Amino acid sequence: MSVKFLLRFVSYYFSSKTVHDAHSNFLFNFIRAVFLDVNPYPDYDIAKNYRKQLLNDATLITSPALGARPQIKTSTIAQLTGATAKQHRYAKVLYLLIQYCKPKNIIELGTATGVSALYQALARPSAKVHTLDGNIQLLEIVKDKFAQMNIQNVEFIPGLFDNTFPALVNKLQTIDYIFFDGNHTYDSTIKYFETALPHIHNKTIFIFDDINWSNEMQRAWKEICAHSSTTLCIDIFMMGIVLFDTSLAKQTFVYRY
Repeated sequence: MSVKFLLRFVSYYFSSKTVHDAHSNFLFNFIRAVFLDVNPYPDYDIAKNYRKQLLNDATLITSPALGARPQIKTSTIAQLTGATAKQHRYAKVLYLLIQYCKPKNIIELGTATGVSALYQALARPSAKVHTLDGNIQLLEIVKDKFAQMNIQNVEFIPGLFDNTFPALVNKLQTIDYIFFDGNHTYDSTIKYFETALPHIHNKTIFIFDDINWSNEMQRAWKEICAHSSTTLCIDIFMMGIVLFDTSLAKQTFVYRY
């Protein structure tokens, strides 16, 4: 963990607010539903067991040089899971967000070892999860693991985001929910945000991962929050949640999660 990252966290912590600082009923209820729900959903045990299996998987994977990853690397699934998979604390935010907003279609940019995809698929079995990744070898392995668990509402889409993402949003036409968790650069983040914008509706929700990972991602997050199409933006340091509901006052709320 770099000194810069720690300084970003300190800045976040001292500027963040609690549920008691939420002055609208909507934001108060949103925080309670998405961040303060402590129910022990059985789906959490399924996802945690899947993570444990991955952390004991010594299968070697070659990760191509994509997005913000500067070089080709070879590592085990266990190592990839430890380095890339969302901790339960944040993965359950995705789960509760989906239970809250009840999307019909779910898009995830960046499958990796499939931990976040599983949380999102379990949260709403009636919805279709479209998860995209450029590592075809890893994607096929995750696809097989999901089949063994009888997870049937996930479509695995291999290839570069620059090709697969525009094709997918044009196919769906209307987007309910996107988790942006890949290619963490300013240019790509803004590009994918703008690609999706023509397909949003009033209840669409975007989630951006690693908004404080780098200066580039901080810049992208600030630009997204300032965009004329966004209304409520919620910063929980590791992720940023964006709503487009025109009934809401424009606000960026830094929540101490």
